Amino acid sequence: MSTIKTNLPTNTWAIATWDEFIEMANNPAYKKAKCYYHNEQIRIETMPIGPDHSRNNAIILFAINLFCTIKGLAFNSLDNCSYRMTGIRECQPDIS
Repeated sequence: MSTIKTNLPTNTWAIATWDEFIEMANNPAYKKAKCYYHNEQIRIETMPIGPDHSRNNAIILFAINLFCTIKGLAFNSLDNCSYRMTGIRECQPDIS
């Protein structure tokens, strides 16, 4: 496996293969970045996520948890997870 030696462009779409995307996403330099892959292009977002965004997510997560608890539904809450399917796509919802 090779290692990335140049800085990749951030906050814009760039052409890349799936293997290049996986290599980049696993690079410690991009540990805190949000990374996306779509139609043979990658995007690295390095924008900080502030308290307003976190507060909104907490309200939504609380409402979902409350609804499931009242209805007796089993649930599992995850935040900032990365879901990858090799060769297809990746998604990183704030809450899932």
